Amino acid sequence: MLGCRHRLTLLRSPCRHFSSSSSSHKPKSDSLSHAQRVVTEFFNSHGFSRSQTLRMIKQEVLIMCLDLEQKVLPILKFFHSKGASQSEIVKILSHSPKILRRDLQGDIVPPFNFIRDFLGSERMAVTAIAHFSGILLVNPHTLEANTKAISD
Repeated sequence: MLGCRHRLTLLRSPCRHFSSSSSSHKPKSDSLSHAQRVVTEFFNSHGFSRSQTLRMIKQEVLIMCLDLEQKVLPILKFFHSKGASQSEIVKILSHSPKILRRDLQGDIVPPFNFIRDFLGSERMAVTAIAHFSGILLVNPHTLEANTKAISD
């Protein structure tokens, strides 16, 4: 849980532009903040629909604070380099937007490599992750321990 000082920092943050309105209607283009438009345009250029992007922001509002070129783009390129199609990348990240806040080398590559080694190929790993993207949020040591427990 965030301490009071951290909550105040988030409330004052320029990243706090997403309205969590419960309306089921799509917001009008002019109702989006500049930051939302930038994020939406970025993800749209990588195959995400506007509704997918807005849902990701609603689930993980700190996406608004990420450096899209330095943090998000390398994650997209990583999945692409592993053979993931654009639709698989969209599925993975729209179902688990927390992945975007993770460190590529420290938090995404190790579980990916474990899954690849366990299943035998990058293609099978991508397919498994596309079906359950939350697996990338699990510590690879936990994955390994659970796998050993099942196989014993």
